[in-house]
Amino acid sequence: MDKSSLFWKVLYRYLISPLALFLFWFLSFFHKKIRRGFQLRQQNHKPSKKLDRPIWIHCASGEFEYAKPIIQRIKKEKPEISILVTYFSPSSKKSIESFPGVDFACPTPWETQRAWKRFLNLHCPRALLIARTDIWPEMIFQASSYKIPTLLFSATLVKKSRRMNIWARSFYKSIFPLISQIFCVSEEDKKLFEKLGAKNVSLSGDTRFEQVFERLAKPKPIKESLFKNLARESVFLAGSSWLEDEKVFIPAFAKNLSSQSDLKMIVAPHEPTKEHLSQLQEALEKQNLSFQLYSKEDQFSSDVLIIDQVGILAELYTYASVAFVGGSF
Repeated sequence: MDKSSLFWKVLYRYLISPLALFLFWFLSFFHKKIRRGFQLRQQNHKPSKKLDRPIWIHCASGEFEYAKPIIQRIKKEKPEISILVTYFSPSSKKSIESFPGVDFACPTPWETQRAWKRFLNLHCPRALLIARTDIWPEMIFQASSYKIPTLLFSATLVKKSRRMNIWARSFYKSIFPLISQIFCVSEEDKKLFEKLGAKNVSLSGDTRFEQVFERLAKPKPIKESLFKNLARESVFLAGSSWLEDEKVFIPAFAKNLSSQSDLKMIVAPHEPTKEHLSQLQEALEKQNLSFQLYSKEDQFSSDVLIIDQVGILAELYTYASVAFVGGSF
């Protein structure tokens, strides 16, 4: 290891990482989702059954969509191989644990030498596959130390990424050479990864397309009676929406409804928790909009249909002429 790489490794391990962990702990007192993530990591990572040298797949949260086709292919060709999945965000816990082919799932351990060594000694993975770009430096340092082959798939970068500024680029040049293989989406991605010191970079496309084809071939059942009499050209769908998004598009929809009475809106919250649903309903009431919950109705007769369950958003897009994808605001 050269002096520059050693410098960044020491700086990250003994200064940046401890500060980040302290900030994570401090924010857990004020932010419900962060507190949930903190609590999950306090729990035991030990699986209910001993996995025999699993393939370890890591994703941040929604990036699990990229991993689904990989898991399906592994289980089809090598069903005897166990699949271990780690994730960062607690919002993805249920969907990952329930996905066929996942033998065990847990949140990533704390970003420390001790926590990662304990994790790797416990699970003894044969390989690490990382979806997209959710790279944790200590995770990569330890995987390299344990000689675990590490692959980054469906990887992408943009020129304006923070990783490309002069200081970050120097830091990541101590990490990317440790990754065994990077499968990226485009030629432009390939060039940017190589600028960050990555050695084995190749083009393989985006695994989400395979997931889309799989989803189209096996659509999930929905209450078709709700949408039977809808005029598709008058339906606005807000998918995976956040409260910040809803503050913008709900008043906009109400304003348009006043001049076009046949408009309908479908809202599928990113996290349909009781708290979020309650706040969403309050926002609709303030705009004098009538609404229904998907789980309790068989006919769509109100102004707004609230999707209070997860897993069917892909099927719902086919009933709308205009769609908004949450997270913009």
